[in-house]
Amino acid sequence: MMFDLFLDILIDNLPYIIVVIALLLIDTITGLTKAFRFNMYESSKARKIFSKMIVYLGLIFAFIMIEFLLINIQIKLGSEEYKTGHITIILCCAMSLVELSSINENFEVITGKNYISTVVNYVIDKIKTITNQLMGKDEENEKKA
Repeated sequence: MMFDLFLDILIDNLPYIIVVIALLLIDTITGLTKAFRFNMYESSKARKIFSKMIVYLGLIFAFIMIEFLLINIQIKLGSEEYKTGHITIILCCAMSLVELSSINENFEVITGKNYISTVVNYVIDKIKTITNQLMGKDEENEKKA
């Protein structure tokens, strides 16, 4: 029963873990591309990639164990509902933000473009357009004003 509970927690968090691993791999690829393109490759920095992956996976495993312990405590107390606060998901989201920031930084060095700013500005423009359409304003009247 305990192992089944641990597997359930792991399976519940698996999509988030896969996203973090995918972002780690993308960050590694873009980082190596940046290093080779600008002749900045150093084996000591390359070795840090593996320690970073081990730390990330270790933290995720530790947070899954904390969720496992929280549920076990709630079972022992006779609780009907089990609440963990989704701490592993929160950790994975934080790790994903860090990796996305690093990927964007690598892309900015490689291409000279800041993709996060481009995407954010695009989304803001689309929201403004949709809002104006919903409010009955057309873009020509807004440009004249």
